[in-house]
Order: sequence, then structure tokens, then C-alpha cells
Amino acid sequence: MKKMLAIAVLSVLVFSSFSLKNNNALLGSWIMEKDQLQHVLLFTNKHYSYTIYDLKGKKFHHTEGGTYSHTNSKLETILEFNSTDPGVMGKQTTISAAASNKELTIDWPVAGSNWKRIDKGGGPINATR
Repeated sequence: MKKMLAIAVLSVLVFSSFSLKNNNALLGSWIMEKDQLQHVLLFTNKHYSYTIYDLKGKKFHHTEGGTYSHTNSKLETILEFNSTDPGVMGKQTTISAAASNKELTIDWPVAGSNWKRIDKGGGPINATR
């Protein structure tokens, strides 16, 4: 009987954790255009990626990413990959980042950059759940 009760309680805890909303304001995809380049930031629960494209010239410029945490408008990142400078792996950075439902103001790639949300994440096939 105790074993059945323990399994029932554990099942409720596990399944209810899947339905909890994540309060991470950064989750999803963000876009900014600067100097005729398209910058895209993607945030999942623990990882981010940043990519730069030249849409007019149809060229890939750069990508980087790693893990992050976001607390009190401070974004802390640890770089795990960088397509143009592999020597910076493990670099830790702390910058300002404040997100609303539709806009992200972040000191990336330069101070005070304004990004627009293009996706909130959280769909059935992604890493934001």
C-alpha cells in the first residue's frame, strides 16, 4: 500500500512539473537588423545561440552560443562554441538584458541594442519546456 501511495505521489509531482510555466522572459527567438546584417538570438531554458546573417549577400557570418542564466536584468553567459574564434571557449560574460513580451533591450552586440521577439518558444518540439 505504501509503495502504491509513493508511486502515485511521485507521478503527480512529475506530471505537474511539466505543466508549470517558466517565468524566463528571454525564452524564444529574437531578431535585430544592424548594418545590413540580420542578428538572431535564441534562448531555451539553459542554452542560447547568436547568429549573424547577410541576407542580401546570402552569406553566413558568425554563430556562437553556450549556457546562460538571467536574473534581475543581468544576463550571464558561458561560451561553449564560436565559429570565428574557437579560442574564446569558456569565456564568461555578464551584461544587462531586460525583456518584455515583444522587445528585448540588451547590451549585445553593442550597448542598448533593441531586439524584437519573433517566437515565444514553448511549442511541443523545442527545448524550452
